[in-house]
Amino acid sequence: MQINSKEVLLIYDDHLMRDRKARSLAMSLPRYTCKEWNLRSQQLTERQIAELAQRLNLKVKDLVATNSETFKDNYTESDLDDHDWLTTLKENPDMMRTPIVLFQSMGRVLDSGFDLIKKKMKHESIQNTMAGKQEKQH
Repeated sequence: MQINSKEVLLIYDDHLMRDRKARSLAMSLPRYTCKEWNLRSQQLTERQIAELAQRLNLKVKDLVATNSETFKDNYTESDLDDHDWLTTLKENPDMMRTPIVLFQSMGRVLDSGFDLIKKKMKHESIQNTMAGKQEKQH
């Protein structure tokens, strides 16, 4: 998952409305090219999921969407280790928390696509490209 300084990688599930909204917002970020990773058409490998968790400073289990139907139906009482969660997320991409946005130097799981604007990702380059003149002075 190579990302250069002028790119943003959005990992999303196109079956979810909030993820499609996040995609639209990510595509409109000024000065960034949006690379997309739709989990419904591009499966992540176990290695990529592990790398993603590491980049986000999360445990693999923290990438699990506990509100997904697959989780509720099959894994609510599960006590899996990291390796088992990697396999489970690879085989059940609908259980991955999304949307996830990655920049070259940081990333996070978004509560909604509006986090890109609302919180400006607390990233200097995003703040500088999205802020108005008056906002930049403060």
